Amino acid sequence: KHRMPGSWRHLVPGVFSLCNLVALIACVVAMIAQSSFYLTVIGSVWGASLALYAIACLGASSLATKRYGWSIFPLLPAAFVTFHVSYGLGFLFGMAYWSLHKPAQGGRAFTKLSR
Repeated sequence: KHRMPGSWRHLVPGVFSLCNLVALIACVVAMIAQSSFYLTVIGSVWGASLALYAIACLGASSLATKRYGWSIFPLLPAAFVTFHVSYGLGFLFGMAYWSLHKPAQGGRAFTKLSR
């Protein structure tokens, strides 16, 4: 919509979601092809990346709870996952929509930046 991301950090959730979608599709294709080798390799890499993400979520949660209180610790990892996945999928759907959407006759294709 704006043609450029505000920062490189805005691209990270989209890349995260895209990598998870590609890994999911690759696992399904490997299962359909009955290739246990590729399923094991793809599943292992995907599982390791999700484990690293979970560790990062727990680390960020513990840092945040030191400041705001430990009572929110059980909720923060789920909030981080929800935020990152929804932001990433929204980014990907927005990219698909704005790359396929043609403005109406005389309409503007891009909006003015609001910041």
